[in-house]
Amino acid sequence: MTGRGTENVISMFTGTATGQEKRQSRILEIPITSIHPDPKQPRKHFDPRKITELALSIADYGVLQPIGVVRHPEIPLHYIIGYGERRWRATQEACLKTIPAIMIPDNADKKAIALIENLHRSDLTAMEKAMAIKEMMMDEHLSMEAAGNKLGISKTRVHQLLNILNLPEEMLTSFCGADLNENHARALLMLKRSPNAQKELFQEILIEGMTGKQALARAEKLLKDVPEKGPISDMVASSLKRLSRIEKKWREMPLQEREQSVKELLELRAQIDILIGNS
Repeated sequence: MTGRGTENVISMFTGTATGQEKRQSRILEIPITSIHPDPKQPRKHFDPRKITELALSIADYGVLQPIGVVRHPEIPLHYIIGYGERRWRATQEACLKTIPAIMIPDNADKKAIALIENLHRSDLTAMEKAMAIKEMMMDEHLSMEAAGNKLGISKTRVHQLLNILNLPEEMLTSFCGADLNENHARALLMLKRSPNAQKELFQEILIEGMTGKQALARAEKLLKDVPEKGPISDMVASSLKRLSRIEKKWREMPLQEREQSVKELLELRAQIDILIGNS
């Protein structure tokens, strides 16, 4: 897949013969009130400031790229957005009554079309891209290579995006709202073996409004201060994570399970004492 952006998506179902004329013949002017957003679309967060900026441009120049829609399955003469929700929202804000749209055929892969259009137009945050690709891979049982082929991106690119989901849960929760990009994620992942340094960097990114490039530079500096790993570092880190999970559910544990856990912990402590005493 060599095309990019909306042109690439449109060509998936309009063909290329006499290009512009054929596309123009398929563009409809649809009332804004007859169009509904798709609750399953990959984009989850819309920056109100960017919507307003786009609305001002649309008020001056109109909608330069049509959105894609499918027929609403339940309401006659109504449609669901296949791609272009940001333009639809901005058109509403610009107080226009209609918006140019292209009908997506019923047999088209609507989820893939929406994701491709968003990926190539950079309309999704890094987190949204990762979540959308993961959802598509799980729904269709695709490998990273198959997902990349379907979306027109490399297997390596798919891996880079999915890697974002390896960030701690508390960071993922605020990732979209903070509008962070892949460089921010890459910087944080550089510190995955040092949770304290990772949390420190995350707070600095949020408070100081670091760019992705600045975050990468800061991560490199923090890495220099991270102590070198000893021979049992991974084992200890893994054990601490498991102990943390046990601590969270300790009060809800049945008495018998708690007593067994205490017994195991005491045995572990005795073994550690022996090792330290023999050093």
